[in-house]
Amino acid sequence: MSVTWNEAMFAKYYKMTVNAFDPDSGGVLVGQSTTYSRAGWHSFAWPEPQWNYALNSNNSYFPDHPMNYFRFRVEKLVAAFSIQPSSRIIVLGCGGGFLPETFIWWKMQQGIAQATAQSQVAGVDNSTFIQANVLTESHPLMLNPTRILNRSLLDGTGLNAMRNALRNIAGGSEFFDYVITESVIESYTAAERTNFLNQVATYKSAAAPLRNIIHIVCPNWDASADGGSVGMSVAEWAATRNTHSFFDYNYPMTDFVVGA
Repeated sequence: MSVTWNEAMFAKYYKMTVNAFDPDSGGVLVGQSTTYSRAGWHSFAWPEPQWNYALNSNNSYFPDHPMNYFRFRVEKLVAAFSIQPSSRIIVLGCGGGFLPETFIWWKMQQGIAQATAQSQVAGVDNSTFIQANVLTESHPLMLNPTRILNRSLLDGTGLNAMRNALRNIAGGSEFFDYVITESVIESYTAAERTNFLNQVATYKSAAAPLRNIIHIVCPNWDASADGGSVGMSVAEWAATRNTHSFFDYNYPMTDFVVGA
């Protein structure tokens, strides 16, 4: 079904400063906890092996639930970039692994066995918070072994340690059909951007087109005060590497540019 989303409501639930969900202040899930901590989310998100939207107390869809948000993002990415159930996907800067986790669930819904789906999806994030909390922040689908590598994405696949780590968690290969960066490019200055884009491209399989490198960006976010980029629109971001694709982080997620 189609899901609507209110970005302000998402901010009410999800706090980027602590990378966690806050308790719900409106709407009650049927027979479920209303706590949006990561642990609480596990208790009702995507009951295995189903792929459901969260429901509120009158059994209608609850679009402001974070679980619905990530499913909505995956559905938009799948539609915009023709991602297939068999596609191998890596998410760079994945935080607690919400997006790659959702891709695994999407694959399972398309008939891919869980173990196979897990071997086709990987995440990379070496932020201090994530690596200190990866066991509590990540869904079991992203663990055993941990599918969120504690390495800099700038290592690229030319570095033995990165290459071997990816092979261990992603079906014996360090290359992917789709390479997605999740609001990462904004953190690099214009001078750093070329190296960033070049390293990101090393994760792409030889057969995949460059347009399968997808950068999820927050339009007009000025990160320059924190050592990153000035704010730019999706179109302006796309002009920085026109062979790559760029996708709007924000609802309604309909602003995107497919690489040349």
